[in-house]
Amino acid sequence: MTKLHINKLTPAWKIILNQIGLPYTETDSVEAELVLMNTYSAGMENLQQPGIILTPKVASQFLKYKIYPQKSIFLQGEFADLNPLDLHTNFYLFKEAKLLKSGIQRYKNFWILPFAIEDVIIKNKNQRKKFYAERYELPSEIVSKVSKGNIRRWLQRVFLKILQENHKIYVRYSHLPQPEQNLFIFRIDTDFANLNEVEQLYELLEKYEIKASWYIEATAETKLMKFYRKLQENNHEVGLHCFRHRVFKDYDRNLQNMLQGKTILQKNGIFPRGFVAPFGEWNENLDLAIQELGFDYSSEFSLNYDDLPFYPYTGNKFSANLQIPIHPISIGRLRRSHFTEQEMIEYFRFVLKQKGAYQEPLIIYHHPGHKHWQVLEAIFQEVQAWPKQTMLEYANWWRQRQEAEILNETTEIPFYMQKEDKYTYTKDLKVTTSKLNWQLVKSGKPVMNPNLRKWSWRDWLYNFEAWRGKVKK
Repeated sequence: MTKLHINKLTPAWKIILNQIGLPYTETDSVEAELVLMNTYSAGMENLQQPGIILTPKVASQFLKYKIYPQKSIFLQGEFADLNPLDLHTNFYLFKEAKLLKSGIQRYKNFWILPFAIEDVIIKNKNQRKKFYAERYELPSEIVSKVSKGNIRRWLQRVFLKILQENHKIYVRYSHLPQPEQNLFIFRIDTDFANLNEVEQLYELLEKYEIKASWYIEATAETKLMKFYRKLQENNHEVGLHCFRHRVFKDYDRNLQNMLQGKTILQKNGIFPRGFVAPFGEWNENLDLAIQELGFDYSSEFSLNYDDLPFYPYTGNKFSANLQIPIHPISIGRLRRSHFTEQEMIEYFRFVLKQKGAYQEPLIIYHHPGHKHWQVLEAIFQEVQAWPKQTMLEYANWWRQRQEAEILNETTEIPFYMQKEDKYTYTKDLKVTTSKLNWQLVKSGKPVMNPNLRKWSWRDWLYNFEAWRGKVKK
């Protein structure tokens, strides 16, 4: 099992290392396959151990550097599928170090990170961002300002390259419950849907044997509530979306809004364990209300998107609420950007292939009122062979993964292993590697559209529409 030693474990590093799935220890010892120096001590620059990673704060203690504020960077080569890397922080360039296409810098036996993980991973700001498609007008949504998921993938590859250079096998916990298979999760936000629309969606899900996660606007009429209770009885997950379709800045109104919604659902025989906020919004007071009401998890893409689950760090402590990021572009956003149905299908095929290459779950969401059943059917056909879970099932598995302990190098949580350009899964690290089923690693598609981070008049228009929609509600 690949082990990482870090000499100062901060909340940001704890989040990202738990997501990646590398066992780590906070220690000054350099006797490990990967060593991360996050605080400086005298003589550190003389270490000869291979595989030592320096944060910019540490490298700046003995190397000359310049600082360049960077909003977004575009990587080259094998890292180009992670573009754009949205940082919104300082980028360090070290005079004596060699800058690689990946953005990492090399100095002697050291690998130097160009930005501080603490400055990006626990940032909670959001903005409208465009998402890649092979057309001029791109879809957009208000999401986390920092692309935390791509930063985590970038760091995973840095770890992998260091281990490959030192002829080591990369071993971590899997991001998927079932080895060598992807995972599809379908989330449904029911706000403003009518009975006919939700019944049509349910029939389509039944056709493809998909159990979805439905999040209910609690002001729905009685006949809809009866239908949602039927969903729960048929092993679909039914969670809470809202009472009023709003997220407030203060704790009291968030709590009251959610409590009203949860109480109505419970009176109708529905017992929600998950919550997703209107508009994908998140703030610290919303998180406090979610914890107070005892939800098992929530999912807000203004905090994070296209990433793995994590516990937010807010108010100088970790939240007890597990956050499950999803892909934030829905059919509704594609429709607003004037996509044809065929273009919508091609868009989701691209997202699906990227997630498949990354060995990560594909979690998308839909509003029944937006219909486009042919697009959904095409997506369901694409993932027909994939395992399916609800959001709650994945949340429960993720908790087991995070709490897993290695006993005699075996565990119920699968291990992902990679050497050079091949990967495999195993639950037993004692097995001879030659006996495992090794497969070629898939690569994500390079993303180089120059319009991705160019501001346009449409961004202003869509921000105005989002503001107007919230005021009306």
